[in-house]
Amino acid sequence: MSRVTVIIPTHNRPHLLPRAVESARAAGTDVEVIVVDDASTDQTATVCRNLEGIRHIRLERNQGVAGARNVGILASTGKYVAFLDDDDLRLPGSLDLQAEALEANPQAGFVCGAMVMADQDYRTTGETFLPSQTGGDVFGNSWNWISSSAQGSSSQATAAHLTRGEYGGGPDSFITDRSHGV
Repeated sequence: MSRVTVIIPTHNRPHLLPRAVESARAAGTDVEVIVVDDASTDQTATVCRNLEGIRHIRLERNQGVAGARNVGILASTGKYVAFLDDDDLRLPGSLDLQAEALEANPQAGFVCGAMVMADQDYRTTGETFLPSQTGGDVFGNSWNWISSSAQGSSSQATAAHLTRGEYGGGPDSFITDRSHGV
């Protein structure tokens, strides 16, 4: 069993996968990478076959990003699960830091971190978005947190979140990893 499973849903964007997969690998020392091909009609399957060390799951019928993530969760073997969009990147070492944060806080159900914004060529813009709440009942204020964490999602350099596989602390526990100094 891996420490962390990274699930990357994708649909007709094979050119983005090598970079996303590499960033997922660099984000942790014991990482399982699952790419869920959501019924792509292009060269996605071929690209996935050429990516070493990933599990490729091809869906015959388009499920949408939520359905593809759910399929990835069912196939995952990691103690923790992280989602990575195919056009996003993880920061090196970020999964290890977040797993350590969860292990140090067993009451927490998930952890997230800052989102470093980048342009379409993955050059950082200097913008960083932090979660609007750093502890307590984050779901009591969920609409504010969701709107702030979703900004710039199509061009973000990293959206760092990690979920405890067994949802150990329930949905009202939340911690933030600021280990990267952002």
